[in-house]
Amino acid sequence: MQTLGQKISFYRKNLRISQEELAFRTRTGVQKIQLIENDQLVPSKEMLLKLSTVLEVPVSELEIDRTHSAIH
Repeated sequence: MQTLGQKISFYRKNLRISQEELAFRTRTGVQKIQLIENDQLVPSKEMLLKLSTVLEVPVSELEIDRTHSAIH
């Protein structure tokens, strides 16, 4: 099972956009994108919506079950 960060990285690379471009399109910082992709930061629902829009995937594809998340 892929983590949220792995999914975001996969879809980003599939669109051939850099972390910098994803950060720009979601109006956030590159460091935040790096933390999300490395599963060190769980994005807010608002950020998930932005990511799903930019990555052209349904938000349900990026949602995670926070009760079973390995992130502390």
